[in-house]
Amino acid sequence: MFYELKIARGSRADPAERETVIVSDPWYSCSTGPDLDHANVGSVCFFADSLSGRAVCFFYMTGKYFVSESFLSYKTEKAAHWGHHLVSRNKINAGRKRTLTLRKAVLRKEKKMRTALTIAGSDSSGGAGIQADIKTMTAHGIYAMSAVTALTAQNTTGVKSIFEVSPAFLEDQLDCVFTDIFPDAVKTGMVSSSELIHVIARKLTAYQARNLVVDPVMVSTSGSRLISEDAVDTLKKELLPLAAVTTPNIPEAEVLSDLTIRSREDMEQAAEAIYRRYGCAVLCKGGHSISDADDLLFDENGAFWFYGERVNNSNTHGTGCTLSSAIASNLAAGLSMKEAVGAAKQYISGALAAMLDLGKGSGPLDHMYAIQRPVSVRRYGNE
Repeated sequence: MFYELKIARGSRADPAERETVIVSDPWYSCSTGPDLDHANVGSVCFFADSLSGRAVCFFYMTGKYFVSESFLSYKTEKAAHWGHHLVSRNKINAGRKRTLTLRKAVLRKEKKMRTALTIAGSDSSGGAGIQADIKTMTAHGIYAMSAVTALTAQNTTGVKSIFEVSPAFLEDQLDCVFTDIFPDAVKTGMVSSSELIHVIARKLTAYQARNLVVDPVMVSTSGSRLISEDAVDTLKKELLPLAAVTTPNIPEAEVLSDLTIRSREDMEQAAEAIYRRYGCAVLCKGGHSISDADDLLFDENGAFWFYGERVNNSNTHGTGCTLSSAIASNLAAGLSMKEAVGAAKQYISGALAAMLDLGKGSGPLDHMYAIQRPVSVRRYGNE
C-alpha cells in the first residue's frame, strides 16, 4: 500500500513549495528530494493522518525516510506537529524538523504484480506456444513476458513451417527481460536447436532465474516434430538440471528416462528415473491413454498422484503449453509445487470443459473461461 505525502517547511508553507513523494509498504521507504537534503540523519519527524487524526513517526535515515507504525498511538495534531513530549525519547531536532501532511489516506495504491516469462515458439493460430502461455498467465493474474525462440506457421490441422530466431536475438530478448522486469517464474517450451538451448541455459544461470518450469516439447499435438535429435541431448544436459519441475507427456517421459511406459507402475519408474537423473521434480502427464486424466508428480517427497476425470473434448491443441504455464503462474504466485500442480490441473479441466470449438482440426482451449467479459459490445448504425 502506498501513501502520497506532501512535504513542507512548516504547517503554513506555500503549496508550491511542497514536494510530493510516494511512501510504500512495509517500510514506507522513499527517496527524498533536494528540499530535504539538509535534514539530519536519524532525526524524527511527525505528521498527522488528516482522516484518522493519528500521528505517524517519520524517520530520516541515510537519504531515505521511513515510517514506523509503532508510533501510531500519538493522537493530537499538536504532538504530531511539534513533538513536545517526544523530544527526550526520540531526540527530535526541532530546528530541522519538517511538517508532513497526508493529503489523502491511501491516495494512490501501487499494484505489485507477480511476473512470469515464457521462452517458447509462436503459434500463428494462437492455441499453443507463447500465445497460449500469455493467455494462461494473464488468466492467473500474472504479468506475462516472452522471449520468442521460433515463429511457426501452423493451425489446428498441423505445422506448415518453422522460422527459428538467431541465438544472438534470443540472448537480447532475455537480457532485456531480466535486466528490467525480473520474472518470478520462467517457463520454457519449444526450443528446437542446441544453440538456442545453450543460450537459455547460460542466461538462466547467469541471472539466477527461479521457479523454472521446463516443458520438454518434442512433438506437437498434430504430430509434427518440433526439436532436433541433438537438441534433445542438450536439453537433458543443460536445461533440465536447472529446472524446478519438468512436465513430460508419456512419449517425452520415455525419451527422458530411456524406459518404455505401458502402465501406471511404468510411469512411476520413469518419473523417478528422470528425477534421479536430472534433480528436478517431474510431472508425468497421463493423458496419452495411460491413467486417463491422472498425472504423477515425483519430487523429493516421492510419488503423488493427481486424479482427474477425463473431459470428452477432442480440442486439445496447446494443453501441454497451457498446463506448464499454469504451473509457472502458480509458482510465481508463491504456491508450493504440489499446490501449483493441483491448481493448474483444475484450470486445465475448466478450460477443456468450456468446450470451445474453433478450427478444422484439434482446436484450442478456452483459456479465459473463468474471466467474465466486462466490456459490453455496442451495436452501431442500423443494426
